[in-house]
Amino acid sequence: IMNSKILRKINRHADYLLLNWLKTLVSEEEYSKITIKNFKQFLPDVNYFYADKSLRLSFYSVKWTRKIIKKLVGLGKPLEDITIQDLEAYSKRKVNEY
Repeated sequence: IMNSKILRKINRHADYLLLNWLKTLVSEEEYSKITIKNFKQFLPDVNYFYADKSLRLSFYSVKWTRKIIKKLVGLGKPLEDITIQDLEAYSKRKVNEY
């Protein structure tokens, strides 16, 4: 079980990572419209998908981002150093294990 202060930092960091990732996908006009308060409306509504007859958590969802950050922090990586590339690398490593 993690400390509630650490969990709040993880949640905040997850939001900023997703915000910055989302801004790399949109055009110049939409870039300025996306803020920390409204970025979740630009993310897909579906958090899960079926793969190999099982339900999986969708990539780049808020829940997926928080989950992977928690795992990386648990492995000893400093929270401030975690980037979206770290999340992708961790997921690729896990997908290759199946």
